[in-house]
Amino acid sequence: MYWLLEVFNCLFDKPKKIRSINNLTQGKFGKIFEPSVTQSTVARWEKGEQNPDRIHFPKIASLLNLSFEEFIEFIEQPISKIEDLNIENKTLTYNERHLSMLKKGARAWNSWRKKNPDVIPQLSGIYLKNGDFDNLDGYNLDYANLAGFRGVFISIQHASLIEANMEKAELTGGSCIGSNFSRANLKKINIQSTRFNRAIFRETNLYKACILDSDFKEVSFEKACMEQIVFDRVDLSGANLKQVDLESAKFTKVQLREANLNQASLKKAFLDTCSVYGSTFLETNLEDIITEKVFISPQGFEGITVQDLALAQFTCLKLYHPLLTQKFVNSYNIEHDFVKYAQLLANRYGRYKYKKKSGSFAFFKYNKINFIDIFVDIEKIDNNLYKIYILKILF
Repeated sequence: MYWLLEVFNCLFDKPKKIRSINNLTQGKFGKIFEPSVTQSTVARWEKGEQNPDRIHFPKIASLLNLSFEEFIEFIEQPISKIEDLNIENKTLTYNERHLSMLKKGARAWNSWRKKNPDVIPQLSGIYLKNGDFDNLDGYNLDYANLAGFRGVFISIQHASLIEANMEKAELTGGSCIGSNFSRANLKKINIQSTRFNRAIFRETNLYKACILDSDFKEVSFEKACMEQIVFDRVDLSGANLKQVDLESAKFTKVQLREANLNQASLKKAFLDTCSVYGSTFLETNLEDIITEKVFISPQGFEGITVQDLALAQFTCLKLYHPLLTQKFVNSYNIEHDFVKYAQLLANRYGRYKYKKKSGSFAFFKYNKINFIDIFVDIEKIDNNLYKIYILKILF
């Protein structure tokens, strides 16, 4: 039997790589088998200390891209042949029985999950769309493998996807309002035109996610990993981004009204045409951040723009909540220059906004502290005359 253990030891170096590719622990990997096996059993398999039972051979074969018959033949092959197996791009495919159960509805599905707590639903690569099967509201999808999942105009509202694997999934035109994605793997997920209002993403991995034209109002991202994430035309009003890692993130035309970014990292992030009225950046890492057209007006994307998020935060407070200013200064040791420049901006320019109906070009953006810029406003009077205002910021 020693030779068989040696063969399985070599074979299980491959599933170990598959387990790593799919971000599964030994315990979770054991649960994809039916019947499931324990973490310690998987560990002994991978060490070559124990042979798998024959009942698990079909699943092992599928993980190695082999038919059952080919797997049996491979057991008798030289180890060098086994080492030639290529599983670099192998991801777990969906279980037809699990998909069939999913389509029976939330009540049947949740009852099945409750009776089978050790089974990890294998639903990777499934494609759900409007008119086919498009409602996952209230489903318990905790720990489910939904890697590569595609959903078009589907509803996943108030569902639980705690620690689910949705790496490289695609969601378009749907609704995930109030769902819980805590500690889930959403690396490289693509989201477009989808609503996530009041959803929960605490400690979720959103590395290199791409989110377009979507609504994330009042969402909690606390302590999430969002390095290199892309937000384009996204509403993050009231979102909790406290202690979130947003290093090298890209924000374009993003509404950050009253968002909490305290103690977050925006190192090397890029913000272009973003509204930060009421947002907080206390103890936020702004190292090497690049900002263009940051708006502080409650009207959103109009009015004066600033280039510095710390200045934007304090100018907004000075302009709209002056009674809180001194308390804010004392509590967070705000630098004197910020107080000075914020007061000037608030007093002279904070109320100006784009006058579309009057034909005004409004004020050109404010560029840098210590830079003497000219702001021009041209307003039409009667039919032929123009009144020109030329002002300077003088420090």
